[in-house]
Amino acid sequence: MKVRGFEVPVEIKAAALARMERGPFVVAEIVPLVRKMLPPDLRADCTVFRLSHSEIADRIVDRILQGEKKAGRVEKTGLYRTGSPIWRWVSE
Repeated sequence: MKVRGFEVPVEIKAAALARMERGPFVVAEIVPLVRKMLPPDLRADCTVFRLSHSEIADRIVDRILQGEKKAGRVEKTGLYRTGSPIWRWVSE
C-alpha cells in the first residue's frame, strides 16, 4: 500500500491490525503506534515533503481502517470517546 508516495511496510500494517483486533479502539490510539514505526528519514525517501510524520500516520491508519471496514472486519460501536467513534473488530 502506498500513501503519498511512501510504500507502507507490512510490519506497520500488521501492527495496526493487531491493535485493532485486540479490542475496541479509536483511531487516535493507533496513530501513535504507526508514527513510532515510520522511518526518521521519511521525508528524504518519498514525495510527502509537506506532511509531518503525524499526518502521514493519520493517512496510513485511515487507509487501513477503510480497507477493513469495506471488508466487513470492523464496525462502529455507536459509542464515542473524546469525540471520535469507537470501532471494534467483528471478524477473525
